[in-house]
Amino acid sequence: MHPSALLIKANPHMRARTRQLLEQLGAHVEETGAGMDGLALFEAMTPDIVVLDMAMQDLDAHTVCRTIRKLPNGQSVPVLALLDYEDSRVIDAAYDAGATDCLVKPVCATVLRRRVRYMLDSRHCLHVLAAKEAQLAKAQSIAAVGSWYWDILEGHIQMSDEMRRLHGTTEDVVDGNCDVLLRHVHPEDRPLVELALQNAWRLGLPYDIEYRLLCADGTQRYVQGKCEVAMAPSRQPLRMVGTVQDISERKLQEVRLLKTANYDVLTDIPNRNLLNDRVTQAIAHAQRAGQQVVMCCLDLDGFKFINNSFGYAAGDMLLRMVALRLTDAVRECDTVARLGGGEFIVVLHGVDKDAPVGALARKIMNQFLAPFVVEGQDIYVTASVGISVYPQDSHNGDGLLRCADAALHMAKGRGRNCAEFYTHKMGVDAERHMALETAMRTALDNGEFELDYQPKVALRGGQVFGMEALLRWRRPGLGVVSPAEFIPLAEETGAIVAIGEWVLRTACRQLRHWHDMGHTQLTMAVNLSPRQFVRQDVPALIRATLADSGLPAKALELELTESILMSDGTGVRDALLQLKAIGVTLALDDFGTGYSSLSYLKRFPIDVLKIDRSFIQDLAADAEDASLTRTIVLMAQSLHMKTVAEGVETLAQLSFLRRCKCDAIQGYFFSKPLNADAMTSLLRDRRCLPAVVNAVNPRQTLLIVHDSMDVVASLSGMLRDEGYQILGAATPEQAFELLAIHPVQVILCTLRLPAMSGTALLERVKKMCPETIRILLSEHRDLDAVLEAIDRGTAYRFYSKPWDERKLRENLRDAFRHQAALYGSGNAGAGNGADGDDPFTGDALPALLERG
Repeated sequence: MHPSALLIKANPHMRARTRQLLEQLGAHVEETGAGMDGLALFEAMTPDIVVLDMAMQDLDAHTVCRTIRKLPNGQSVPVLALLDYEDSRVIDAAYDAGATDCLVKPVCATVLRRRVRYMLDSRHCLHVLAAKEAQLAKAQSIAAVGSWYWDILEGHIQMSDEMRRLHGTTEDVVDGNCDVLLRHVHPEDRPLVELALQNAWRLGLPYDIEYRLLCADGTQRYVQGKCEVAMAPSRQPLRMVGTVQDISERKLQEVRLLKTANYDVLTDIPNRNLLNDRVTQAIAHAQRAGQQVVMCCLDLDGFKFINNSFGYAAGDMLLRMVALRLTDAVRECDTVARLGGGEFIVVLHGVDKDAPVGALARKIMNQFLAPFVVEGQDIYVTASVGISVYPQDSHNGDGLLRCADAALHMAKGRGRNCAEFYTHKMGVDAERHMALETAMRTALDNGEFELDYQPKVALRGGQVFGMEALLRWRRPGLGVVSPAEFIPLAEETGAIVAIGEWVLRTACRQLRHWHDMGHTQLTMAVNLSPRQFVRQDVPALIRATLADSGLPAKALELELTESILMSDGTGVRDALLQLKAIGVTLALDDFGTGYSSLSYLKRFPIDVLKIDRSFIQDLAADAEDASLTRTIVLMAQSLHMKTVAEGVETLAQLSFLRRCKCDAIQGYFFSKPLNADAMTSLLRDRRCLPAVVNAVNPRQTLLIVHDSMDVVASLSGMLRDEGYQILGAATPEQAFELLAIHPVQVILCTLRLPAMSGTALLERVKKMCPETIRILLSEHRDLDAVLEAIDRGTAYRFYSKPWDERKLRENLRDAFRHQAALYGSGNAGAGNGADGDDPFTGDALPALLERG
């Protein structure tokens, strides 16, 4: 790019010649003969050089030169002054006016060209230097780096713009010593900076340090200062060059990162990282002081449910409130940390050995007595707590945490909302738990899982119509692992998904084999896990399995838990509707033990209710279990569902269930779970329940309960001609068992029995067998108790000694007629409208009667 030149010269001839010389240099020239015009042209073009004849007429050339220097960019434009004669005063006047250089007329053309070229080159260099300085200043501003230069010999310090900004000063050059560098240093950091400067001055040592500056507005900045020293051969300092960089943002980030690394972002309490340090310190202090460290591992019960019900924002607010309550409940020296989710750790430091640790734990539990107010709503939350103590349970933080976690699992297993102290057995159980989890990862690939099959038997007819596939784990060299131990572990780890698919495919292949043997009526029940519905497309899996095995869909029964129905109403319901469309049977397992709700039975397409073994176990003696079982059967009938009772082990249980019109049973009374070969043998033998007795008109049955069997025998002899089937029992246990087995229309019970009064026994009979007419035998002195029983409806009638044989016979006939009128001839016991035929013959029944 060609340079531009402004020529201000009065003599036209000399102006033309000078212009020619400038153009020979490649310059674009603007010219004028007047000073005022020259100033106007300067403002318009801002030339690269001005050639000014100092002999001007309209305006003094010195004034023109001084004015140029005051105009924008005028300072940096070189001005070549042309003088009429050489005189020191004239030359000084030109330089004082602002001329860059001077030439005396007449000017030699070569000298003029050389001088102009030199001045243009100098201007270009100055431009480049200014640009670099501007770039450096911009870079320093962006990087927040200021620089300073100390000319020790001259005794002044020069500072860059950014340096002045950081130090809050307006002077770019300061005469004096290093005090200007120390003036704004934070008093606590000043000794550090002074020492660094002294070492640089005396020893020539460079430094790189961090310190703080106090700003004029009272704020402080973190800076990083660096310095290097130039020394003379005599080891005297000549100059020092340094930089100061603002690192406040970096320091703030470091603080944030440090906090993030050590504190929970949500609750602002220590996280696992800082917890480890605090526990290590607490143990070290306790070891020196002979004290204890108590660690409480705390988990909010049902926190996932709260998140799902109220939303994650409410869950986060709750966690912050819990953190505040726990922090307020402990001393300042103690530690409250959050591990994640709803799990917190409370570490009590420096606890005396005789301190009541249980009381400390209760104080923590008490923080959950009052509700938490979240978004204007009261939320009641409980917590399970596991507690470990140093040095009894472990000598390090990791060990204490493992022990507290093991105790926490025990607390949750006890039903939650409680605290458990760690015991050695928990440690053994935790190690076994870990070993099982490790072994389970390879058990499926190693073929360690097996299936047993427990027959399901129809109570009408007694034939086997299906079976339930039950998973077994046989560990090489260790034997069979209890399903109660490994199934929850498989659920917890997610391994149940792959295992469940293997069970489904294996069971269907086995059933296909039995179908091919001719047992085409058989069905197979397979349990499904909630995780399978979450992690798999269950309908697609069922379709693929049925296609692979060649089974008809109606032969497969899928057993669901209530937790599956609770997990995701819409998603699960859609999946179940798809399964029903495929044609499989859906059963609700362990009905009545969880969050049983009629809404489930209404919303979901369930075909079968399985009555849990916990109701069946005490069926013959527990009035509540008997009533609930009867109610479940009746409810299922009203909803057109089938019922299957699990865990049937006695004749009494089976008889009761049959009179309740339960559809089927499974349990040890008929068969324990069998492997495939044993099940094949059972099917081949066509084994079934004892033959059904098709008695059309069963005998009227009377149960006599008296602590003296002689009295029972006497009454039986008295009533022999009435044609009753008479049963006798000397204890309540015998009475309940006979009631479960036989359809008893009338019970005759003495008031005084061992372990239970006659009124209490009849009260239970009223609940268990409401169709049985209840009559009391009493002494005269028992009149008040008898009358109370009559008033409460416990007893239908009573007889006092001595008994009138004729009246007793008549009243018993009346009781049987009354029972038949209310419930139908031959119907009694548990259930309404039972068949009345005793379903079993063989050895079991006579033996039981002889014992009664």
